Amino acid sequence: MRAKRIILSGLASAAPLLILIDSTRADPGLSASLTVGERLRHVEKDGFSRPQDEGTSAVTTFDFSLDSETAGETFSLDLGADIPLFLDDNDTSSSTLEDPFARLDYARENRSTLLSFSTSYRESDVGESNFLDETIDDDVVTGGGTRELLSGRVALTLGRESPVQTDLSYSYLRSTYDDADPDLSDSTTNTVAARVTFRLNPVASAFVFADWREEDRDLASQSDRTTSAIGIGTTYDLSALSRVTAQLSYDRDEDDTDSNEGLGFQFGATRAVSNGTYSVDLSGTETIDGFRQQVSGGRSYNLARGSFSFSLGAVKDEGTSVEPLANLQLALELTEISRFNLGLSQSPDFDDNDDSVIRTRLNVGYDLDINAVSSLSADFQVAEDDRFGTNAGDSRSLLASLSYNRAITRDWDLVGGISYESDQNENRADTNTSTVFLGVERTFDFRR
Repeated sequence: MRAKRIILSGLASAAPLLILIDSTRADPGLSASLTVGERLRHVEKDGFSRPQDEGTSAVTTFDFSLDSETAGETFSLDLGADIPLFLDDNDTSSSTLEDPFARLDYARENRSTLLSFSTSYRESDVGESNFLDETIDDDVVTGGGTRELLSGRVALTLGRESPVQTDLSYSYLRSTYDDADPDLSDSTTNTVAARVTFRLNPVASAFVFADWREEDRDLASQSDRTTSAIGIGTTYDLSALSRVTAQLSYDRDEDDTDSNEGLGFQFGATRAVSNGTYSVDLSGTETIDGFRQQVSGGRSYNLARGSFSFSLGAVKDEGTSVEPLANLQLALELTEISRFNLGLSQSPDFDDNDDSVIRTRLNVGYDLDINAVSSLSADFQVAEDDRFGTNAGDSRSLLASLSYNRAITRDWDLVGGISYESDQNENRADTNTSTVFLGVERTFDFRR
């Protein structure tokens, strides 16, 4: 019921804005779509601390989107949720909505100024939340229950075509858990960033910046953490093909018990070649565990049917061994009817206990247009956290899915699919969820 109230209140809040948009329906940049469907779904779960099998259910799905674009403004609104009717008696869920989401984006710009705003709400199973954009830098979480995410961001750019450009941004993220592992802490994260860039001449610029981030964790056993940095830097074009960037900063990182501060640096260089670019990056920053050093080198390629890029590097914290890092991106059209993409990212961070961790994210996708009326999609995703120098507390979440779509009439589509999710943690038993569904759906499009 809580999720339902939030969605309904969000719709009520958006009503005046929708009325305003409706008054300009003659604008050719306005479009809307509504997708509704009905599917039969079966879910099996194992490894959870208590029975959570949902069994078989009839699920009504809906997804609404509204987009408007003019010469100086863009607006988009997306809403959706699943409404299940459980046919078995073994489901423990009390919510009338599953996986509800709402997102609003707005941007207004002219030659000198850009203002953008976005806000979103999502609720999902704890394991699936590891793959949401809002949690890409968060701990991999495992176990049962649900997670709610409320986020917002506002950004302002001034002087876009002037010698002095100012960029300001603020972001907010509230993460809460329901019926989940008691070791998972609700948290609120606020981030502020400011940067002023001075264009000195056609090939050189200088900048000053300030960043601040605070994570307030509700669980008493976990410390709040604040990081901040102020600094100066410069960018210089050595030639039409080569650019270097260097910056010097004063960094501070603190939690409830420890604090570190000192000078940090960053240096980067890129060179364009006929089929891509070369890059190298060096950095050092003061963290809660001491001075962290990082180095990487990369290469990108422009391919006839796509793009490919990779980088290899390493990171070292004080008192730890060197940890390797790899990043890879591949987007390829295999044939005229099939596409393949691969993304691998590894980055150093700190977990909710302020321990050093390597965050690994892997995404593999394949799409095939079987014929003019049917298509097939396959996806495999991995989110993994590895603690420096130990396996204690390492966690991993895997999600594999296969979906099929076929147009059965001009207005109706047949949809079906299977998925498998596995959440693994060194400190507790693995949990697994298998889902299979089959149904029909219809999309209504409106354009003016």
